[in-house]
Amino acid sequence: MIYLGDNWPTEYRGRLFTHNLHGHQINQQVNRPWGSGFDTVHAGQDLFFCSDPAYVALDLQYGPDGAVYFIDWYEPQHCHNPNNERWDRGNGRIYRLQWDATYQPSRTRTRLDLSSPAELVELHGHPNDWYARTARRLLHERAVAGTLPQEIFPALGGIFSTHLDPAIRLRALWTIHALGHFTEQVSERALNDPDEYVRGWGIQLAADDRQLSPAQLAAFQRLAQDDPSQVVRRHLASALHRLPAQDAWPLIERLARNGEDRESLPVFIRLLDEPALRPAALGVLARFDSPEIPVGLIERFGVLPQD
Repeated sequence: MIYLGDNWPTEYRGRLFTHNLHGHQINQQVNRPWGSGFDTVHAGQDLFFCSDPAYVALDLQYGPDGAVYFIDWYEPQHCHNPNNERWDRGNGRIYRLQWDATYQPSRTRTRLDLSSPAELVELHGHPNDWYARTARRLLHERAVAGTLPQEIFPALGGIFSTHLDPAIRLRALWTIHALGHFTEQVSERALNDPDEYVRGWGIQLAADDRQLSPAQLAAFQRLAQDDPSQVVRRHLASALHRLPAQDAWPLIERLARNGEDRESLPVFIRLLDEPALRPAALGVLARFDSPEIPVGLIERFGVLPQD
């Protein structure tokens, strides 16, 4: 669970929590930006140690009240034992872990199915991400049913275009895409967003239908050539598999020029495993004979094609 609720103190927001099955506790990790991804490290202060040896927690999520709910299998026999398949099926538990009573989360009704479309759009700015996710699902269900009024799209577009928090802009972008309104205008706005993660998601969503418009392809090539963010270039490299070969090859060539992405070159290993892109990828890597491209990456795939 990455905690994005509003009951625990803000110091825990965005941190990763996992069950330590044999340690009978919740481990806390921090995702530190590293290259185009993250380095996940132990935060030092773990939570909720349980001394009962039968405690075997399996899942945890934050809820609409911001508290964390988790399921305890509660089983003395932790692992599969072919000689003893007598499981205790009558003592599972569900826990609710709330911060101390002096910490007051914001209050919002949870029967969101009774909310108007405008209210669901407004929830994209709620401090508890549960509300934004649920609002997105409900808006999508109404769009599928044909009951969603068109006037909600300018409101979502306004959040996406003007909100100062990139996380809120991303929420709106995901909802716009879920509702089938990822237009050329929305795509252009996303690919030019000041935040690297919004630009990255603009790349991912634009490539979803496996065919770029001329304007999107030109934007992809510009980003591959000039964007300073490794996150953006990772999204470009990941999108290559969803593009026609004639669109992917110019991107491969531009991405291969950037020595800063040495740690991202495993992407090219995946490209070399892709039959349609392997000849082009090999050729590109061979032409850029530089210390930024490890020789072993090319040697793994044998003889290079002749230029």
